[in-house]
Parts: sequence; C-alpha cells; structure tokens
Amino acid sequence: MQEGKNKLNVALVQMQSQTRIEDNYQQAVHYLNEAVSQHKAQLIVFPENFLCLGVADFSEIASSLNFYIDKLASLANELAVSLLLGSVPVNTSENKCLSRSLLIDADGKNVGHYDKIHLFDVEVGDGQGTYKESDSFQPGIECRVLPLEGSKLGLSICYDLRFPELFQILRKDGAEMIAVPSAFTFKTGQAHWEILLRARAIETQCYVLASNQCGTHSIDKTGATRETWGHSMIVDPWGNILCSLAEKPGVCSAELDFDYMREIRQSMNLIKHKRLTI
Repeated sequence: MQEGKNKLNVALVQMQSQTRIEDNYQQAVHYLNEAVSQHKAQLIVFPENFLCLGVADFSEIASSLNFYIDKLASLANELAVSLLLGSVPVNTSENKCLSRSLLIDADGKNVGHYDKIHLFDVEVGDGQGTYKESDSFQPGIECRVLPLEGSKLGLSICYDLRFPELFQILRKDGAEMIAVPSAFTFKTGQAHWEILLRARAIETQCYVLASNQCGTHSIDKTGATRETWGHSMIVDPWGNILCSLAEKPGVCSAELDFDYMREIRQSMNLIKHKRLTI
C-alpha cells in the first residue's frame, strides 16, 4: 500500500491448471507478468492447487514444488510485488499433505501461511461425483491473519467459504481483506459461488479476493475429468463486485480503498452490535 494513500491494487489470476507442473508454472508466470505490467498489481492472488490439479497422489509431488515456489519468490522480489500462492500441497509426517496458502512479500520473503481447515468430502453429482479431500489431506488447525502492505490479510481456501464462523474469526483478528483461492466445482459454483462471496464480504465488512480455477481438468491416471466454475471476483465490504472474470483463464484487478472500508464499518458497526459469539 502506498504511504499516505491507503489503497492497494490487487489482481486475481484465474487458471486452468492440469497435472503437469511445468506447464502450470509457465501459465502462472505469464499471468503474473500481465498482472504487473497491465494491471499495476501490488498483490497477486493465485487459485487453489495452481501448480498441480487432478493429481492422484499429492504427496508424491509435494517436495518437487519447492523449486517452483523459490522461483516465484525470486520473481516477486524482482518485480516488487506480493504473491499469495493460493495453495500447494505440503507433506506431513502422517503420509498426508496440508493444503497450504503461502504469502510472499515484495522482497521475495515467505511471511506466513495458512493450512486449509475444512476439507471437501462431498457428493456433488457432477462428472467426478465424489470428492474426498481427506484421503490425501489433513486439516489445518489455525486461523491466520497476516500483515501486508500496511493492511491485514485473512486467509481461507475454497470449501472454507461455506463456514462463516471462520470469516468472523478473521474479522475479529483484524482482517481488512480476505483471500479465497479456490478450485470451486462448476456445479456448486454455479449455484453458490457469488452468493457466498458477497455474503462473506457483507458480514465481515472486508474486501474478499476470490481467485478460482476454471474449465475442464484431467484427473491423473483415470482418464476422467472435472470442471471448475471460474468467475473469479473481488467483492467490496458493501457487497459490490469490483471486478470479475467469466469461465476462461485470465486476470482481473481492482483498487481497494481502505478509507471506504472504514466508513462502512463506522456507519454500521457490526462488531460493536454483535450479541452472539461462537
């Protein structure tokens, strides 16, 4: 955030990630450069599993992603831009992974992370049908709000969006913007994506930064496919959509005005009026 201006220019990258890491990395770098050169972004948000999607065993590839994370951190330093690496799998000692968002600042330093708390174990009724994230991942246990460019960024990932108590905790902990990197399915996204994002923004009086996967993705070693919804968007604290994409990869951006956010909070002081707690 530029000193004295109290504003931040944020870009969302929407991707159609597949199982080949190098291809996904090249796609991410292409849109990173576009976000900096054309959108003048100070913070760039990538979607969930942006370096690998549809992999049968995430634990097999987790360690190989460190090479690409380091390269992205170097680019962040070179271009003086902060990056939220939507999620990458991180191995644990229990033969499972954590789904982790990494925040890289404009000096290329890893300043913090968040491990996805709510795992996507559901019956969707789409081409894939059953999703059981807990087969490969274990849940995180801590909510995270991290300082960034003079503001505070709350972190969530995809399915977390359906659990408003997490977002209330992030607001209580000082969040002024909340990131929702996602691989929201086409069917559930068509029904609920925009509604949930706007509700979370209105309830928390935060900017919501929702970067989603889009299109059709192969599922490794099965020949099957899955579809994600796209429609990445930034929502302001009043519930207005400031920018959005459709169903193809790309970049959108908006300028966040934190004075405007504070005006909304002062005129309708939800925190002061809250009577029930969890």
